[in-house]
Amino acid sequence: MGMLRKAKVDIGNKLSVPLDDFIAKQLHFTDSMIVAAKSKEHLSYGAGKLTVSVLDSDPDNFSVLMDLYFTNENQKIIEKKTEMKFPLFAIDEASRIELLDKKIITYDLEAPA
Repeated sequence: MGMLRKAKVDIGNKLSVPLDDFIAKQLHFTDSMIVAAKSKEHLSYGAGKLTVSVLDSDPDNFSVLMDLYFTNENQKIIEKKTEMKFPLFAIDEASRIELLDKKIITYDLEAPA
């Protein structure tokens, strides 16, 4: 019979990445939302922003809010929002310090290539 060994793994340090790298990964999801809206709903992408913010009500997590603006065939503006929460340990220490200091960091979203 083999022995089981317990290994202590610091998941926080292994998975933590700079905020810009974390956001770059989120952009794949954003791009797919834009492409789907264009193809399935026949919308034209106008502009968007991605807002990263500290959650006062939940200090162990941060929010990523995607605001996307489209126009339909009648030139009516359509807004699509998606908000996700992530644990603060998902970003590296320097990024956590920056986010906790600034409280909100905003990125402009361009149409996918």
